[in-house]
Amino acid sequence: MTIQAKMPATDPNDADSKSALEIGIKEMTSCAYSLQEDFTPQLSEKTREIFRNRIASAFSKVAKQHQNTEYLCDAVRSVKPTAVAMSDEIEIKRKEALKAMAKLLKSPSKSGDSSGNLPTGLALLYAATLLQLYNGAPDALGILEDIEACSEKMKSKEAGASELLVDILFALIPRQSPMLRQISEQVFDAFASQISSEALQLLLEPLVAEENSRGYQALFENNKDAEMEDMADSDSGSDDAESDEDEISEIGSDVEFVTLNEADATSDGDDKEEKDGEDHETEDADLAALDDALAKVLNSHRLDKDQDAESSDDDSDMTDSEMMALDEKLVDVFKHQIKNTKRKNEKRDAKESVVLFKHRVLDLLSIFVKQEATNPLAFNLLLPLLELVRTTTVKPLANKAMNILTEFSKASKKTRSKDIDTRVDAEAQIALLQKIQEEAAKDMSHAFAKAASMASLLVASNLYAADPENIFRINMVYAQSMADCVKGKVRIQGSFFSDWVNWGMGHANNHVNNHVAGE
Repeated sequence: MTIQAKMPATDPNDADSKSALEIGIKEMTSCAYSLQEDFTPQLSEKTREIFRNRIASAFSKVAKQHQNTEYLCDAVRSVKPTAVAMSDEIEIKRKEALKAMAKLLKSPSKSGDSSGNLPTGLALLYAATLLQLYNGAPDALGILEDIEACSEKMKSKEAGASELLVDILFALIPRQSPMLRQISEQVFDAFASQISSEALQLLLEPLVAEENSRGYQALFENNKDAEMEDMADSDSGSDDAESDEDEISEIGSDVEFVTLNEADATSDGDDKEEKDGEDHETEDADLAALDDALAKVLNSHRLDKDQDAESSDDDSDMTDSEMMALDEKLVDVFKHQIKNTKRKNEKRDAKESVVLFKHRVLDLLSIFVKQEATNPLAFNLLLPLLELVRTTTVKPLANKAMNILTEFSKASKKTRSKDIDTRVDAEAQIALLQKIQEEAAKDMSHAFAKAASMASLLVASNLYAADPENIFRINMVYAQSMADCVKGKVRIQGSFFSDWVNWGMGHANNHVNNHVAGE
């Protein structure tokens, strides 16, 4: 089927002239959601679904450029969703959202200030949510109402706007949609400078959630099976909890990163081989358990165990009642097997959902540290990131958290090199330094020691840059930690302290060089 689009005037000086990309997106949006009088027969629902998937893909790519926001929103505003069944209530909300989007697009932006892009970012969020509404997403209507409330709070500078926006992003980022992911990141990029401490705390809480059914229940409170999953966990005992960690794929939750965005793929060949090995071991264990259960019921054995099996002289035929009893036992065996398989799948899915959510949150935090390295609130990220590195069973998550610490350290060093005046609460920073060193003692792995040392020296450097006299208090914290290690109270990798010594010597040499240069 060929779609013909009416081309605008080709005069380059014509203000109404539009790019082929803009026309293409508008035409695809129309085909996805509108009844086309020119098409005979009408597009099938399957064909419309293809257009909708292409629209989502196009939005995710085109939205990366801020200047494209307006025509993406125009494509949504211009479409008449005649191919979508909507109630009167939904139609009213749709029209209200379109009016709000138009007002946001007319809001003046502040040049050079990323927060000036927030109105257009919210407009794009409206557009993406309207597409979700047309696609039949059950919570789209509620998200539209939240965007409206958030926009009003920001306009009136009312408290709670930051927290509400984080809640909106939380509703969008778990979905495996590159469009929603890109738009969420773009909105957060524009909003990062205005984030409140309460909103940042909301953003950090998921990092310490358990990567299992309980963590899933904590993050997604609307889970209908939460109580049943919790009961299953309590019944399964510690053995099941340990096998859960072994059986669930660490890479499965990251499939989207590989297939949708190769640049964001964080797993390597070794991870995949480890996953495949665990899957095969789990399958073999399940089959062995089923074989054993059947052998007990049937009083038989596998063919490869003939030599180990006891001989039986009882070859008499079974009576009808014995056959019926045997059938019931077999049914019980297979019911138990199905139940166990279902429970394991639920646990695996729960873990993958939690891990995916943490990946998305880390993507937002990466944006925050790059943009807000001088913001005192950024130091609130250090302890949750360290705890994630220490507790996660998923290597790509730990690597991503480590990368954020590295990005934060580089961005902070860059701002210090420019002699940017930053206010430091010395007491709060010393307290944070002590907590980081307490965290460092909770894991003796080299990777965690590296992460803890980076976070600790980041705080130390910030304190020293604010006032070189803080070096004495910094050294006292490190000296106390070392003394606790010598006394056997705690255990911390030696590299943690050697990094501190090298850091101190580096500052001492810089001080001497600056003094000599001054003379």
